[in-house]
Amino acid sequence: MQGEDGQVICAFMFGLCSLPAPPQLDLKSLFKGTTKPAAQALVPSTKQPLKVLHISDYHLDMRYVVGYDPWAFVSSINPFHLYDLV
Repeated sequence: MQGEDGQVICAFMFGLCSLPAPPQLDLKSLFKGTTKPAAQALVPSTKQPLKVLHISDYHLDMRYVVGYDPWAFVSSINPFHLYDLV
């Protein structure tokens, strides 16, 4: 297969090809001629600060495997899951 897309498909689907090399990026050309803007003084606000409570949780799934179908576990529990009907 020719081209980067063909190589990626061949590598992932068939395992017969190697992945193409990542492109070389010239970061100097991205920021060429840009300068840092001058610092500006902040204007004090007369408004009361907004009080916010942010609650979050941490989830660690020990069954996670790269490339695994996330619906496979759900469909094995629920035989009437729509994923199985497709």
